[in-house]
Amino acid sequence: MSWLSNKPIPVNERLIVALDVPDIPQAKALVTLLGDSVIFYKIGLELFMSGDYFELIDWLNEQNKRIFVAVSYTHLTLPTSDLV
Repeated sequence: MSWLSNKPIPVNERLIVALDVPDIPQAKALVTLLGDSVIFYKIGLELFMSGDYFELIDWLNEQNKRIFVAVSYTHLTLPTSDLV
């Protein structure tokens, strides 16, 4: 039994860029800079806590980007004080 998926993944969806920046304007700037070369983005806890999180998700959808959200407190790599 193989634990690997047999689902074919399109080549242009194999690269996922983490939007690990402190605020929404920087996230939008990075997405704009990368343009059509990247279509899949990960949004993490830092952006979630920065405010206007759902506005960023709406904007990414308008840009025809794919998104996954990884919001977890179990593996923080930055001081909690940076999140509040």
